[in-house]
Amino acid sequence: MTDLSDLIERVRKAEGPDRELDCYLEALSDGRTIRESIHPQYGRQLLARNSRPPHDEYWIDHPDNGTKPYTGSLDAITALIEKELPGCAYGFDNGPKTHLAFVDRHDHAVRFLGARWTAEAATIPLALCLAFLLSLQEISK
Repeated sequence: MTDLSDLIERVRKAEGPDRELDCYLEALSDGRTIRESIHPQYGRQLLARNSRPPHDEYWIDHPDNGTKPYTGSLDAITALIEKELPGCAYGFDNGPKTHLAFVDRHDHAVRFLGARWTAEAATIPLALCLAFLLSLQEISK
């Protein structure tokens, strides 16, 4: 997976918590790129590389790694949203069959600027992940 559009589509299709997606979200937050490699003990793993010097690498999905469960935890994804989009607002609605979430962009005076990204997914954390990624995609244009 090389760009934000690919990650958005994978989150859109996810049915529940996904460790690999969590790793990609963590790498995105840390400014790292990910590639697949073979770990001597665990087989296929994801290797995260710092895109800025020093170009250190680590096994991001190693069982001992502390990658947060963004796709399965409201606490984890809301902390990521607050870190990456300070001053924004977010929320969700959990209906019987529908899980909706939104991210609103605010300025530093906490004034709504009219930018809202909404998403629907299989779970609330996935819907928040998707709304967050959609906001990042639009902001980066």
